[in-house]
Amino acid sequence: MKESIFSFELNGQEVLGFDTGLNPRDFARTKIAESIFQPGYIIFPNGNVDVWQSGGVARLGHESAETMVIWGPLFPGERLTESIRSNDKDKALDALRFWLKAGIVLEDKISGQAEFAFKCTGAFIITKENDFFPLGTVFFPPAIFYDWSLEAEEEQAALDDERYKHPDLENHNGISFCAGTMLYRIFCGVDAFNDDNKDDLHRDIREAVFLPPNLALPALDPEMSSLISRSIGLKTIGGELYERPGTAEIIEFIGPPASRQITTWLRILDEKEIIKNDAEKARYLKKSALAVKTKRFVTRNKIIIAASLIGLMLIMPFMTEMFRNRSKLITKGMSPVEVANAYYNAFGELDHALMEGCLTGKAGREDIDLVINLFVISRVRLAYEINTQSFISAQKWIDEGSPATEKIVFGVTDLKLSGFSTDGANARLTAEYVLWKPNYNDEENSTIPEGNACIDELDFIFKKGVWLISNIRRFIQLPGGP
Repeated sequence: MKESIFSFELNGQEVLGFDTGLNPRDFARTKIAESIFQPGYIIFPNGNVDVWQSGGVARLGHESAETMVIWGPLFPGERLTESIRSNDKDKALDALRFWLKAGIVLEDKISGQAEFAFKCTGAFIITKENDFFPLGTVFFPPAIFYDWSLEAEEEQAALDDERYKHPDLENHNGISFCAGTMLYRIFCGVDAFNDDNKDDLHRDIREAVFLPPNLALPALDPEMSSLISRSIGLKTIGGELYERPGTAEIIEFIGPPASRQITTWLRILDEKEIIKNDAEKARYLKKSALAVKTKRFVTRNKIIIAASLIGLMLIMPFMTEMFRNRSKLITKGMSPVEVANAYYNAFGELDHALMEGCLTGKAGREDIDLVINLFVISRVRLAYEINTQSFISAQKWIDEGSPATEKIVFGVTDLKLSGFSTDGANARLTAEYVLWKPNYNDEENSTIPEGNACIDELDFIFKKGVWLISNIRRFIQLPGGP
């Protein structure tokens, strides 16, 4: 692999070089030459700071392969990202601790300067004591040198660096994100964001598309898992809303170098916990993949979708009237009890047209809107989950034993009609039932639908030869209620 930051011998002395990837002619055309004397900083474990200054530019290579390399005093440290990806997890965690500590010292020393040198990933660390620098010494090279060298590096190597940087966040939010992704790598053994296409990688980062650490490593301490998730970008964890933690909070939690080993944040799982986690992980990956596909489909086609919705809004009044008239032919000759039965049975079929035919005026509008929304959602899911049923009626779900399911479960069960009375052109009755719908408010139990006991008082009117529901007064018994 081509190294873009390396040591080489110049005039009999070993120096550190930053390859710009430019030949002499292209280098002369850029403004990078004006920046070659920007300082870097070496932060010692005791808090002392030395300024690192480049010595100039060297031409390396031969003829057509010649490249311009900015050089300066040698620093025999290891690249931060290489340390983080080490198989020695305690060493990797200490590298992160040294980096964060040095960054706080550096920020205090150069506060107010335009070039803030505490860059994510752009650092080198002494991980083995030597005659020149003590363990934990950190070198922050000039930001522009590091950026230019990344562009000169092989694509995969540069991409590995990008996995720990947020393309939009700066300063402490960017540092928090970087620390979170590095902690994820250290504990989980894989990167939170691992797409090999740069554009897709940045899209995943912006949308926080990653497997939560508690599912990637179920043995991980819950507080560490929460810290990592909040740093990377999960705004809700277990239904609660969180903000990205600050650098100080991260430093306080993980402690100073060598203060606590990786194993102290891990616990032993029994077989039941392992099986449960595997099932939760599979469900999460499936739901996440669908959510990401749907969101990106909408984003890519938002103009077409918007135009379609406008067109649908224009023709909806005519379609609604057509469906209502057609449905009323179906309900013609039905008694109020039969109309009520047809109305509630239509829930489990997502048959909003039949529901429309049972109603008049503004009665049942919320029911119709809910059924239409679920109908659209089921069709979108069906488009992405080919040959997979995306919806199941509540009654069928109960008949199958009420299993946990990724399908949309919706409908009415246990319907009982009573108290029928009529005085000619008007009628009344009471409907008691359980309304089942997706449990969107409980992430942990989202595969089990929510069932609410309902009592509806229905008013009917005999209009144009058919009985229609003219008013619905609903009383809902929420789960856990009196």
